[in-house]
Amino acid sequence: MVRPHLVTEDDALTPEDIEWTRATLATLKNGGAWIVPRSGVSVTKHSDTLYTVGYMPFWDKLGVSAGGVVNDANLIARHIFACGYTVKVEAFPDEEPNAD
Repeated sequence: MVRPHLVTEDDALTPEDIEWTRATLATLKNGGAWIVPRSGVSVTKHSDTLYTVGYMPFWDKLGVSAGGVVNDANLIARHIFACGYTVKVEAFPDEEPNAD
Protein backbone atom coordinates (compact mmCIF):
# COMPACT_ATOMS: atom_id res chain seq x y z
CA MET A 1 0.00 0.00 0.00
CA VAL A 2 1.09 3.53 -0.73
CA ARG A 3 0.88 6.27 1.89
CA PRO A 4 -1.28 9.10 0.58
CA HIS A 5 0.73 12.09 -0.57
CA LEU A 6 -0.29 15.61 0.29
CA VAL A 7 -2.52 16.58 -2.62
CA THR A 8 -4.50 19.64 -3.53
CA GLU A 9 -8.27 19.68 -3.84
CA ASP A 10 -7.86 19.49 -7.63
CA ASP A 11 -6.03 16.14 -7.44
CA ALA A 12 -8.01 12.94 -7.83
CA LEU A 13 -7.92 10.35 -5.07
CA THR A 14 -6.13 7.25 -6.29
CA PRO A 15 -7.25 3.70 -5.49
CA GLU A 16 -3.95 3.26 -3.62
CA ASP A 17 -4.64 6.32 -1.45
CA ILE A 18 -8.12 5.06 -0.64
CA GLU A 19 -6.87 1.56 0.20
CA TRP A 20 -4.14 2.99 2.46
CA THR A 21 -6.76 5.07 4.26
CA ARG A 22 -9.11 2.08 4.62
CA ALA A 23 -6.28 -0.05 6.07
CA THR A 24 -5.27 2.72 8.50
CA LEU A 25 -8.85 3.21 9.70
CA ALA A 26 -9.20 -0.55 10.18
CA THR A 27 -6.54 -0.37 12.92
CA LEU A 28 -8.71 1.94 15.05
CA LYS A 29 -11.08 0.65 17.72
CA ASN A 30 -14.25 2.58 18.56
CA GLY A 31 -13.12 5.67 20.45
CA GLY A 32 -9.60 5.38 19.02
CA ALA A 33 -7.85 8.29 17.32
CA TRP A 34 -5.19 8.75 14.66
CA ILE A 35 -3.19 11.99 14.73
CA VAL A 36 -1.75 13.08 11.39
CA PRO A 37 1.84 14.18 12.16
CA ARG A 38 2.16 16.69 9.31
CA SER A 39 -0.76 18.85 10.47
CA GLY A 40 -2.13 17.79 13.86
CA VAL A 41 -5.42 16.76 12.29
CA SER A 42 -7.11 14.05 14.36
CA VAL A 43 -9.37 11.27 13.12
CA THR A 44 -11.60 9.61 15.73
CA LYS A 45 -13.59 6.44 15.15
CA HIS A 46 -17.06 6.52 16.74
CA SER A 47 -18.53 3.37 15.20
CA ASP A 48 -17.91 1.03 12.29
CA THR A 49 -19.29 3.68 9.95
CA LEU A 50 -18.78 7.10 11.60
CA TYR A 51 -15.56 9.12 11.91
CA THR A 52 -14.87 12.66 13.11
CA VAL A 53 -12.03 14.78 11.73
CA GLY A 54 -10.80 17.44 14.16
CA TYR A 55 -7.74 19.40 15.23
CA MET A 56 -5.13 18.95 17.94
CA PRO A 57 -4.50 22.07 20.07
CA PHE A 58 -0.79 22.06 19.15
CA TRP A 59 -1.26 22.27 15.35
CA ASP A 60 0.33 25.73 15.27
CA LYS A 61 3.64 24.30 16.58
CA LEU A 62 3.98 22.08 13.49
CA GLY A 63 4.95 24.83 11.06
CA VAL A 64 1.75 24.65 9.03
CA SER A 65 -0.68 27.50 8.43
CA ALA A 66 -4.28 27.47 9.62
CA GLY A 67 -5.38 27.18 6.01
CA GLY A 68 -3.04 24.25 5.50
CA VAL A 69 -4.51 22.45 8.50
CA VAL A 70 -8.09 23.04 7.33
CA ASN A 71 -7.21 21.88 3.81
CA ASP A 72 -5.52 18.76 5.21
CA ALA A 73 -8.60 18.00 7.32
CA ASN A 74 -10.82 18.34 4.25
CA LEU A 75 -8.49 16.13 2.21
CA ILE A 76 -8.51 13.44 4.90
CA ALA A 77 -12.29 13.67 5.13
CA ARG A 78 -12.49 13.12 1.35
CA HIS A 79 -10.37 9.97 1.73
CA ILE A 80 -12.58 8.66 4.55
CA PHE A 81 -15.75 9.39 2.58
CA ALA A 82 -14.26 7.65 -0.48
CA CYS A 83 -13.80 4.54 1.71
CA GLY A 84 -17.57 4.48 2.18
CA TYR A 85 -17.77 5.90 5.69
CA THR A 86 -19.72 8.80 7.14
CA VAL A 87 -17.41 11.61 8.22
CA LYS A 88 -17.99 14.82 10.16
CA VAL A 89 -15.40 17.61 10.01
CA GLU A 90 -15.31 19.75 13.14
CA ALA A 91 -15.14 23.53 12.85
CA PHE A 92 -11.61 24.89 13.06
CA PRO A 93 -11.12 26.67 16.41
CA ASP A 94 -10.83 30.46 16.38
CA GLU A 95 -10.08 30.70 12.67
CA GLU A 96 -11.97 31.27 9.47
CA PRO A 97 -11.85 28.20 7.16
CA ASN A 98 -9.06 28.42 4.60
CA ALA A 99 -7.52 31.46 6.32
CA ASP A 100 -3.80 31.87 5.67
